[in-house]
Amino acid sequence: MGDQENGTLLSGSEGRVHQIRQELEIILKSSAFRGSKRSQLFLRHVVERALEGCEEIKERSIGVEVFGRDATYDPGDDSVVRGTARDVRSRLSQFHLAHKDRPVRIELPHGSYIPEFHWPEDSPAAEVRQIAAQHVAETEPAKPAKAGPPRQKWWRWAAVCGICTLLAGVVLWVAGQRQTLAPPKVLERFWSPLVSVPEPVLICAPAPVSYDFSGPVRKRFGTMPPSSPLQVGPIRFPPDGIVYGREIATFTDTYVGQGDAQAIARFAAMLGRMGKPFELKTCLRTSLGDLRHTPAIVIGAFDNDWSGRETDDLPFVFSCNPKHLVRETGFAKRQWIPAKGPQGQNLDDYALISRLWDPSIGQYVVLAAGIMNYGTEAAGEFLTNPAYLAEAFRNVSSNWSKQNIQIVLHVTVIDKSPGGPRVVAMRVW
Repeated sequence: MGDQENGTLLSGSEGRVHQIRQELEIILKSSAFRGSKRSQLFLRHVVERALEGCEEIKERSIGVEVFGRDATYDPGDDSVVRGTARDVRSRLSQFHLAHKDRPVRIELPHGSYIPEFHWPEDSPAAEVRQIAAQHVAETEPAKPAKAGPPRQKWWRWAAVCGICTLLAGVVLWVAGQRQTLAPPKVLERFWSPLVSVPEPVLICAPAPVSYDFSGPVRKRFGTMPPSSPLQVGPIRFPPDGIVYGREIATFTDTYVGQGDAQAIARFAAMLGRMGKPFELKTCLRTSLGDLRHTPAIVIGAFDNDWSGRETDDLPFVFSCNPKHLVRETGFAKRQWIPAKGPQGQNLDDYALISRLWDPSIGQYVVLAAGIMNYGTEAAGEFLTNPAYLAEAFRNVSSNWSKQNIQIVLHVTVIDKSPGGPRVVAMRVW
């Protein structure tokens, strides 16, 4: 099934197989996986297939055996496997970040559906111990039958110093060959401009426009029987039914979308863990004076007027002409437009994240918005997950803590739920 050099399981190791299965059950019951049945099924399938000795796991076989797709389905048109794999990698990162001392580590490498298994004894520290022991065995001379005078043992101290020097060099070499398991603490660095000031953070929620029908409309067309006296059933409109404008009521400060609500919940939970007070207002109830008084997290794009004010003349902006999209304003002029399936279903979404110093109000502002609700939810997950931030800033110069930042995210939509976000463009200045 592989070799120990790349961390995969050695065949015939029943103890390790049992240990992996125990760890798998713990991971699947953890908070990182508890909310996704799809990711649970995917991870259990690929781990069991690997333990059975499978040397290659195909995308099509996962689609058929895990997600019930027809054997003739085209993975190029149906990204359920790829999207779930990205989500599984994200959830594994969350689990390992919160549980760093587990006896075995299960990973799903990028570009592969075969999981890898790592044990503490395969870590760089273990490699250092093994190399050091081998060096001592090769360099220490055989013990004489009779010990010499104490003044003749000076070479032992020289040998110890040499071994220490060797160990230091080996540690640096091994660290350079292995990617650090735990991501750096970038969550605090990203949010420090907002949480380091004494004022509470303002969470500015979007205010999507919604409509309702007056009583005469419901009487004219009838409603489906509600399951509760407090509920209102949907209206059965006939194909030739007519509703007049005076019979439609408009609401602009009443409801919040699913993705917006998820993002708000994540930001609120994160600020609570940081011990940072916050205030929640909709964009219609947020004034310029509010933004001048406190740093803010602005959620939503097309249904939040403050987002449009903050994103003018930036490297990446939202646009709705002719379609809703994210576009680049510089020389490249790239565009990111969500794709639709053959039945009109949403296949993916894009989000734009911005952390900006606004000199006109004298405050830092973080904007998190998707073209649709899926992107907004993914932006909230990305900005509150240290693993995502660590990967995004891995190759960025170290002085980004107080700089302006924009990130474009892509997210696959699976059964009307967003998968793990992926960075497709980034600018720091």
